[in-house]
Amino acid sequence: MTYIDNIHNMKKLFFLSLTFILFLSPIYSQRGFQGSAVVGLTLSQIDGDNLLGYHKWGITSGVKVAFNLQSKLQGNVEVLYSQRGSSEKIFKRDDNLALTALNYFELPFYLSYADWYVEKDDFYRMRAHLGLSYGALVSSSGTNDNYALNDIATSDLSILIGATFSFSKRWAFTARYTRGLNKLLEDDSLVPTGYLLGYFWALRTEYSF
Repeated sequence: MTYIDNIHNMKKLFFLSLTFILFLSPIYSQRGFQGSAVVGLTLSQIDGDNLLGYHKWGITSGVKVAFNLQSKLQGNVEVLYSQRGSSEKIFKRDDNLALTALNYFELPFYLSYADWYVEKDDFYRMRAHLGLSYGALVSSSGTNDNYALNDIATSDLSILIGATFSFSKRWAFTARYTRGLNKLLEDDSLVPTGYLLGYFWALRTEYSF
């Protein structure tokens, strides 16, 4: 099992997140905002490593800030810890089985559009969202002999699409699909694609303050 630590990336994303939030603070103060804590499950795989299926399960958790742009339109910024990668089996009990574990700090930013207004409790039941996410690889480990972990890109830009169902004004459930825009690795020896590209589902619970 190989393990690689990328502390520099963790520091870089921390300062990027802080700068981004400070930049948006005037918008928050003018339009009003809502903070949320999020926690859930990731189901991921990597295109190009010949391991089929969303067998790499992990954790996603962090915070979200949403601010109103129009009556139904919101801007959203999140700071997340996310476990991704790929695995030969969901529950790996053998060191000979292929596994790539990639741990990221993420900065998603996206727009969400609301519908199904609940007048009695003053909230929208449904929200659809679309945007981008920047990820900084903070650590990796694995047992896949087809590529070296040292060669995997330390930053990641992805597109995301998803939907949120709110049970109440405080509690909600989100399902989101995220797919990489930049390749994790390019290598002609990776047949048939010649590259690695990550994508995953996130299923999570949200609590709004």
